[in-house]
Amino acid sequence: MFSNLGTGEIFIIILVIVFLFGGKKMPEIARDLGKSGNELKKAKDQLDQTINQIKKDTFSEIEKQSEGGDQT
Repeated sequence: MFSNLGTGEIFIIILVIVFLFGGKKMPEIARDLGKSGNELKKAKDQLDQTINQIKKDTFSEIEKQSEGGDQT
């Protein structure tokens, strides 16, 4: 996501956040961002599992149909 940002750009972003929210709120903001990131990762993993299960079921069904269709 941020792979194309350089060190200087990240530093400037952090400075802007500190100026906007103050240093006292930084730990709370970082904690909330970390929790949000973890929740997004879990949701992505669940979606990937669901998609993989649907693919597996679909291919299994296609394979069953093709085996049954050869006996005409």
